[in-house]
Amino acid sequence: MKQNKNKTYFKFLEEHKRLVGLSDWSIILVPEPKLDIEDGTIANTGVDEMEQEITITLYKPFYSKTTSQRINILMHELIHSRIAIFNGEVRRTQLHHEEKLTNDLTRGFERIKYGK
Repeated sequence: MKQNKNKTYFKFLEEHKRLVGLSDWSIILVPEPKLDIEDGTIANTGVDEMEQEITITLYKPFYSKTTSQRINILMHELIHSRIAIFNGEVRRTQLHHEEKLTNDLTRGFERIKYGK
């Protein structure tokens, strides 16, 4: 029974990932119905930007929720994924600008020091 439910959850994720801009990303669903995390974690998301893969792990508390709650949790995890990807894009942009600024300042100091 749970295997069929997990297929349903995977199908839901595949159908709704485009709503948050994840159409080009693969989703890996990892059901862990027997694993209960001490802090009460219901689900967890990992993002692999190199492979464009999102891994969503569903823990024991997920399976005791209502259907409506499960759908909300799945959407919640998709949004977490999109935010993580966005944050990675922002970091790469910041690093690019930091490198450009560092190069500009270095050239400026070289001109002052060596009169170039």
